Amino acid sequence: MMKSMEQIHRVKELQIQQQGPNQITKELKIDMKTVRKYMAKEDFSPQVSVVVTRPSKLDPYKTTIDACLKEDEQNRYKQRHTGKRVYDRLIQKHPEFDCSYPTVNRYVTALKQERKMIKNCFQELQWHPGEAQADFGDCDVILNGQKRTCRFLVLSFPQSNAAFVQCFLGETAECLSQGLMDIF
Repeated sequence: MMKSMEQIHRVKELQIQQQGPNQITKELKIDMKTVRKYMAKEDFSPQVSVVVTRPSKLDPYKTTIDACLKEDEQNRYKQRHTGKRVYDRLIQKHPEFDCSYPTVNRYVTALKQERKMIKNCFQELQWHPGEAQADFGDCDVILNGQKRTCRFLVLSFPQSNAAFVQCFLGETAECLSQGLMDIF
């Protein structure tokens, strides 16, 4: 049995040589329907499926739901609308409302998640190779037999997780300059 693309090419070659479907079927020992399909088709590129988005039954009511949840931002957590409460209010306000509860609940949940993400958004730090960050910190050391609190300068390279440390008795511009000179 031939592989599919080899089969297609062989059928097309025999078609170019003016052989009919009966002759090709006998020669390649494949089904007549397959031969006719390959002979009729010119482009064998995979077809990209087109996703058609239909309007939702909920679309006319989304502004009402959005406004309801927007008002909830001023209310205490326990006083906010649930998906069920939003559904019940839509049924009360709009007698023609014909969406199911799960549809409303999915929309309310997605909207709440989206607003939560916007509220708690953060930006991911990106460190390129060769970039460094420097900072001072505190540490306790024993210096001349006495316990003291010292400052230390850390120069770290986040891309490689390498770090260099210098200890000082203070945190001044001179300490920073000396520490960087020592590290480099």
